[in-house]
Order: sequence, then C-alpha cells, then structure tokens
Amino acid sequence: MSEACDELYNRVLDGSAVVHVSVKLFSIFIIIFHTPKEMRYLSFFLLNSMMWNFAANLIFVFIHLNPMYPAMCFRADGLIGYVDNELIAHILMAALFFCILNCCVAVGSVFHYRYIVFAFPDLTARVKPSSVFLLCTSIHLITAIPFAYFYIMWIVPYSDYPIKEELPSAGSVICFKPYGWEKNVTVDALFAVIFLSVCPSILSVILLLRSIKKKQGVMHKQLLEKQRNFLFTLLSIASIPTFVGGIPLMIAVVTAIQPHLPYAREICMISIVLITNHGSLYAIVLILAIRPYRSAAQLVLLSLPSRKVHQKVFVIRP
Repeated sequence: MSEACDELYNRVLDGSAVVHVSVKLFSIFIIIFHTPKEMRYLSFFLLNSMMWNFAANLIFVFIHLNPMYPAMCFRADGLIGYVDNELIAHILMAALFFCILNCCVAVGSVFHYRYIVFAFPDLTARVKPSSVFLLCTSIHLITAIPFAYFYIMWIVPYSDYPIKEELPSAGSVICFKPYGWEKNVTVDALFAVIFLSVCPSILSVILLLRSIKKKQGVMHKQLLEKQRNFLFTLLSIASIPTFVGGIPLMIAVVTAIQPHLPYAREICMISIVLITNHGSLYAIVLILAIRPYRSAAQLVLLSLPSRKVHQKVFVIRP
C-alpha cells in the first residue's frame, strides 16, 4: 500500500478523533445533567458504556494502529509515533483493548439491569447502589486482568520477531508472536469476552419480554407497553456498538489470525476506521432515541446561537 494511502488513513483517524471527543463530551454532559429522576440509576449504566467508549476514543487520539501484514506487527502512528517507544505503544494498545472489552460488558449490563429491576423490584429496592458499583467494578476487572496477562505473553520485541523476511522497517513498530499458544489463547479470550457479553444480554432481553407478558392482567396495560417500547429503544441503541463496532472488530481479529489473506491489511484498516467512528454514531443515537435526552440536547443547541446574539448586542450597546 502506498504512503499516500497511509497518510489518508491517518488523516481520517485524526479528523474522526476531533468529532468523537466533541460528540462524546456533549453526550456525557447531557446524560449527567439532564437525566430525569426516574432514569437516574439507568443513566449510570448508560454512562458507564459511554465512558468506556470515550476512553477508547481518547486513546485513538494518541495512537493509530496501522497493520503491517503479513507480519504480525502494527506501526504506532499518530502522536505516539513521535516517541518511537515499544513499551509505551504496547501500553496504549493494551489499554485500548481494555476499554473495548469493557465497553462490550457495559453495553450488555444495561439489559441485565432492566430485567432485574422489572422482574425483581423488591430485591432491587434492598440493594445499595454502592454494592452495584462494586459488582460492576469487579466484573470489569475480571474481564480485563486475564486478557492483560495473555496480551503480555503474546508480545515479542521487534528485534526478536521470528520471521525476519516479513518484518517492516523499524520505527514505531510493535510486534506479536505470529504463531503459538499465546496468540491462540489471546484471540480466544477476546472472542470469549464478546460471546459472554452478547449471549447473557440476549437472554436478559428474552426473560424481560417473558416477564412483561406474564404480568399482563396484573399491571396496567399502558405501563407494560411503555416497558416494552423502552426495551426496543435500548435494543436500537445497542445495535450500533453491536453491528457497527462489533462486526468490524471481529473482522479485524480474523485478519490478525490470518494476516496472509489477500487484502488483509486493507480490510483491517477499514475495520479500524469503522470501529473508531461507531462511537459517535452510538452517542448520537442514544441522545436522539431517549426523549428526555433528545429534548435537553435540542434546548442546549438552540440556546447557543441566541447567547452569541445577546453577547454581540451587549457589546455594541452605548
């Protein structure tokens, strides 16, 4: 691939970073300051997924992963490229995967929460928010710590890469073992986390729909319909990280498993661009899909031009 394509790839990621940071900060502001009282606890779970996504976007500001297939290596472009330090690049890449995996877990936890609150209201009334916070923190750590261990085992220094004829030229390049149990276990761990995030979430959705159906005749029909509609709203929101973020992630992992496939590098680069850009779409859909957030965002955005006009009038008034 030509240097012009690499340059375009990096400029696209630079532009995406500016958009992501702006959109995410605005969305986080709306969730924190404009959540209605009845949605306060749900907003913690929505904010959790948003913050992990935002953290991944911040890391992408500093490092652009440029696959160097067929070698199992990546060039660390972006701001980190000026440092040219393998250790720092590996730390950022590991932190990036830490955020991605925990974002998967956080998105799934929204549906677990909705099911438990609806099906077991007495239990949720007795549970303290601090206990839920500790549980979520523990799940995030349990998810990340084994993967971090396998990631470290998978690393190989550039100078020790076993297939020398495939090595790209030195300079901000980080490498992994191209074969062996370390690669297999790390990839399997990644797939396992995604699988264990998606399947329980689907189960929670099915159980929630079943609970709503069982309570027909017991609860008011309009209330049940409201619960069902809100569940479908959450599903539409979760479809963005699942399909726009998750599928490209799986494709990128497949290219890492088989870096000798035709156009593996180009496919991986396109997948990385999609992964980095799905977060803004996720934030926009979340704000637009939930009415209180949509109304708050509209008020905030409409108030910005009027403030500028008032400031100008104040300046020119004698």
